[in-house]
Amino acid sequence: MRELAPPEKVTRRIELKVKECVCGGRCLELCEQEPWRHQIVDIPPIVPEVTEYVQYAHQCKDCGEFVYVPLPDDVKRTHFGPGVLALVAIMTGELNTSKRKALAMMNEVFSVPMSLGGLSNCESRISDLLRRPYDETLAHVRGQGVAHADETGWRRGNHKRGWLWTLCDTTAAVFMVHAKRSQPA
Repeated sequence: MRELAPPEKVTRRIELKVKECVCGGRCLELCEQEPWRHQIVDIPPIVPEVTEYVQYAHQCKDCGEFVYVPLPDDVKRTHFGPGVLALVAIMTGELNTSKRKALAMMNEVFSVPMSLGGLSNCESRISDLLRRPYDETLAHVRGQGVAHADETGWRRGNHKRGWLWTLCDTTAAVFMVHAKRSQPA
């Protein structure tokens, strides 16, 4: 039997109270035993949050120049926020979902209008965001007195063979997919 969610996790409670007995009797007394509970878990329709930046243009009456407040640096050239990036990372990175299936999930389940190019741009941003911690972890492992390296075969699209390399110590591990199985890798 499934474990029931605790009362504080219940978002809606419907109490089913008996109004009459199967015999037709209406003189009923509430029993002391705990009521039976049946729970249904569901996910409500997902509605994405859209943030709009409005840049008002003004014309200077002194020089005639048009001026406006530029977009913040972290907003320029991006259309998707951290929640969308996290979903793309989980689907295409951790779950190894194909780009087309991940795109279908974003469009149909999460109601986020996105193209295949937009999905690829999200993956590129994720890669850029992970570059610094990856490099720091790699430098840490390389700086240890003892580190272990190993590789295993790795399929790379269109049946090209590649290698998954790992370099690790007792505190961290770094992985890299590389076309070569050689010292330079």
